[in-house]
Amino acid sequence: MFNFKSIKTKLILIISATTAVLLCILGISIYEKSYGILYEKFQNSSEQIVINVNGSINKFLNGMESQTQVIANSSTLKNLDINNDGSRNSAVELLKNTKDSNENMVSVYFADLSGMRINMTGNIRQPSKEYDARQRTWYKDAMNKKGQVVWTDPYKDVNTSQIMITVAKTVEKDGNVVGVAAIDVSLKNLSKDIASIKVGNTGYVYITNKEGKIIVDPDFNQVGKDSELKKSNWDYISSNKSSYFKNTYNGIEKLYAYTTNEKNSWKVVGTAKNAEFISDTSGIRKFIFCLVVIGIIISIVVSILIGNSAYKILKKLKVIVGKVGEGDFTYSIPEKFLNRNDEFGRISNYVQSMNINIKKLVEDVKKNSSNVEQQAEGLNAISEEISASSQEVSAVVQDLAKGAEGQQKYIDNMFNLLENVNKHMQNINDKLNSVKVSTGSAVNKVNLGKNEVNSLKKAIDAVDSSFTVVSDKVYKLNESIMKVREITDVIAQIAEQTDLLALNAAIESARAGEAGKGFSVVAEEIRNLAEESQDSAKKISDLINYINSDSNEVIVNSKKAEESINEQNVVAENMVKSFEMIVNSIEEIEPLVDKTFTSVNSTVQSRKEFMDSMNQFGNLIKNTTTSTEEIAASTEEVSASIQEVASSAENLNSTSKNLINVVNKFKVE
Repeated sequence: MFNFKSIKTKLILIISATTAVLLCILGISIYEKSYGILYEKFQNSSEQIVINVNGSINKFLNGMESQTQVIANSSTLKNLDINNDGSRNSAVELLKNTKDSNENMVSVYFADLSGMRINMTGNIRQPSKEYDARQRTWYKDAMNKKGQVVWTDPYKDVNTSQIMITVAKTVEKDGNVVGVAAIDVSLKNLSKDIASIKVGNTGYVYITNKEGKIIVDPDFNQVGKDSELKKSNWDYISSNKSSYFKNTYNGIEKLYAYTTNEKNSWKVVGTAKNAEFISDTSGIRKFIFCLVVIGIIISIVVSILIGNSAYKILKKLKVIVGKVGEGDFTYSIPEKFLNRNDEFGRISNYVQSMNINIKKLVEDVKKNSSNVEQQAEGLNAISEEISASSQEVSAVVQDLAKGAEGQQKYIDNMFNLLENVNKHMQNINDKLNSVKVSTGSAVNKVNLGKNEVNSLKKAIDAVDSSFTVVSDKVYKLNESIMKVREITDVIAQIAEQTDLLALNAAIESARAGEAGKGFSVVAEEIRNLAEESQDSAKKISDLINYINSDSNEVIVNSKKAEESINEQNVVAENMVKSFEMIVNSIEEIEPLVDKTFTSVNSTVQSRKEFMDSMNQFGNLIKNTTTSTEEIAASTEEVSASIQEVASSAENLNSTSKNLINVVNKFKVE
């Protein structure tokens, strides 16, 4: 089934329709030309027949005129004396010989000025009321045209019912008219001769007088009737010597050719049915129709071949562009399309170049995305280690705080037992030993906490270094994305230029008229292809914007994580300093304990001094407790910051995976 929106179908329809129209126009033109030539030939043939018939009539009439002039100029008639037997017999013999010389002559006679008429049989007719030669048309016309041969209008003979005419001429002697010689001529043989003449296959020739009455016709029944032309075009015919025209009579269209006989103004008419002429052209019409049909079939075959050739290229380009729009860059255009030297070849090379460039960019983005994912995973692992270390430090600090609280309780008990110092001195000595042991334990725990904090600081430094590498990779990824955007813009510009070129081609094809319609369709398809390229470029641009947005978010999170790491580094350094202060404070406790042992023996005598020393010791313990609480709070802050770093690392890892998933939509292998 045909897809009427397909360029292949459009090309086939346009080429076939154009060729069909041209062939039809050509066929009609050839037919009209052939019709005109045949019509002209038929016209010339008809006119020639009429002219030939008219020539035969003139020959016929000239023969009769010659015979009339012979007898009119004969001395026999000039010197005729009807009352003289010898003169009368000579005249009869002359008239009889003249009649016998031509079978078309019905009667030959002479009438003198007295109206007496004598014919070839010797019959003499005197003027009477019934008949007077001087009152006859032939006599009057001859007398009116002295010395000229005159013809009467055709008439039907009363005795024979034949159509006859009379030719007459005055007989003159010494310049004076002595009578009129006349010959009655039958048109029977002339009618037979004319009846045998055909115009075309079924046409015929007939003769009318100057009033339009038929005098000669193959159908004797029509003789004496008005011609069919008398009822329609007679004014035109009577005013023109000769012509050729069409006329419809009783629903039948006929062709007419006529000419006028100069001697008696007869109209010699040749006629034939127009249907006969049209039937003669039917063979040409059928032949031209066959040629047109064959030409249309050939044009359809040629248009299908051309359409298939163009459609194969456009179909392949459509598949490539469609796959590029879907993110699949594994397709390539066949070499036979790339090596073409026409517009299809150039477009194929443009699409191939676009496919290769975008494929290369996507591969680079994939590689950088993988590196970002690896760095993000490393950062996440380091963050987890730091978080675990910070929890251990927090536990140590809490133990230290508990120890400080215990010392505070001991001091309180000591203040409660001051009244019984002497009694409980041994207990004090024991408590001091406990204090010494606890102090040593506190020193060990503080040193352990210090070591953990140093480890934490090193881990934070490692995180900072790894995060710097990740940031550099993200920035490089962002630069690659910008390059992809630039190339996408170039693709959009190329598509826009292609669209403009297609528009210019459509304008030029419109100027070319009918000859440029096929190229106009191709230009429209190229323009549609350019628009599809623009849509694909826009989709790629939107995807790049989405990737760029994610990468920018990664950069922002990276900056936040870097700031958090720097803050944690500062906190860790403060923790180290605090632990050093705790160690120093605890180290100061040991001499005090030694002094306490020294002063125990003089406690009774130096109670006030002992109280002062105990107050100092209590204050020191309070300071230690406060420092320990501060260290615990700092440790919790470090733990919270590390949790933020871990969360940022997790976000970075998620973003990098999302970036990889987006890039994996592009198929390059």
